[in-house]
Amino acid sequence: MPQTFDKTPTDVKAQIDLLRQRGLIINDEALAIHYLTNVGYYRLAGHWVTLQKDTVKHIFYEGQTFENVIHIYNFDRALRLLIFSAIERIEVGFRSQLSNSISAIHGAFWFENAALFDHHFQDNLATIDKELFRSKEDFIKHHKNKYGRDRPPCWKTLEVMSLGNLSMLYASLKSPAEKNIVAHNLALPNYVYLESWMQSLSTLRNCCAHHCRIWNKVFEFPPKKLATSKQKWIKKIPATHRDTQLIYFQLCTIKYLLNVVNPTNSFAAKLNSIITKFPTIDIVKLGFANGWELEPLWETKPKRETTNIVP
Repeated sequence: MPQTFDKTPTDVKAQIDLLRQRGLIINDEALAIHYLTNVGYYRLAGHWVTLQKDTVKHIFYEGQTFENVIHIYNFDRALRLLIFSAIERIEVGFRSQLSNSISAIHGAFWFENAALFDHHFQDNLATIDKELFRSKEDFIKHHKNKYGRDRPPCWKTLEVMSLGNLSMLYASLKSPAEKNIVAHNLALPNYVYLESWMQSLSTLRNCCAHHCRIWNKVFEFPPKKLATSKQKWIKKIPATHRDTQLIYFQLCTIKYLLNVVNPTNSFAAKLNSIITKFPTIDIVKLGFANGWELEPLWETKPKRETTNIVP
């Protein structure tokens, strides 16, 4: 039988007293007041759970401080912002590849052709119409005014679709051969990988967009394991399914796709900078393999260019 919720709201002073009773050291009370007021007790709670020896009674390990909590929170935030920016670039590349590849075969309005899709066609079209209706983009208004047509061509329509909706549209295409064109253009072996990676990145992107915790999180939709690749990849492939559910493997897929859509990206250097800035964070618990930074995928030093001198 469900338990009756009988907890009452507490003010920040009471929250500080409670944390101290549970063993958390708060040396700088002004700092605690600032974060509990502007970030919130519940949001911070997700970042101090690993600092507790008893997560039922919420008792902290001896010596844990509020500063340790903020260190974890700020690491999580910095990593989340880096990921969000990188996925934006991947989303733009995926959208362009999908639009260009399929329109070259089936024309500008391929997304309206029911014969090209599985049973999700009507749902996809309803989503497209919803996004077009709510869009405030000038190019959507201009097209409707000029041509009197509710749905613009794919290169305009797809611009107002979210990564999740784009991922669903791609997955709903019937032809494996046509989906493979898009996958190959993004340096993946086939559409199965691209579908999986886009679903994973869409979930991660939404998590970042809503400021959810990604540190110490086990993700429900991990990317499909890529064993080998002609592009730079990792040699130490996650051994278990749970290893792929941690953030490190998703970071690998982000870097891999970024290398395709934005070869001059600085993602590895920025990730290294964040990890260096927060040295107390145990990245092994986030799925990072020992020596991860030496993997070909994460190479940050540019190769020396050689010039052939013709005598």
